[in-house]
Amino acid sequence: MRNLEIHHDPECEESPKGIAKGDRIPLPWEILQPTLRILGHCLMGPLISQEVKDAASFAVRCLYARASHDLVPQAILVTRSLIQLDNRTRDAITSASAVASNVNTPTKAKKPEILLVSK
Repeated sequence: MRNLEIHHDPECEESPKGIAKGDRIPLPWEILQPTLRILGHCLMGPLISQEVKDAASFAVRCLYARASHDLVPQAILVTRSLIQLDNRTRDAITSASAVASNVNTPTKAKKPEILLVSK
């Protein structure tokens, strides 16, 4: 449990909330792994709202920055993969919506015209 306590940097000044600027919460792999799984489900779930996907994308990018700063290779690989998957799905959605909005692409099959001729 001692590994999970907040580390205090005595050189940093106190912020108004009582937490020093240099305090960091350690992120061991045992805690980070389930967090990344949850964020992966939030990013890739088919029925997840766009607001949740945006928040998960932001969280993954923050964790990537933290993992890069702390030099945690496992976390760097996983977060980078999630960022790439998120970018690819967003690109696929934008390209699919661009194709759907093309005016030359028919949206419905047109009914054949029937001309009535009088004798």
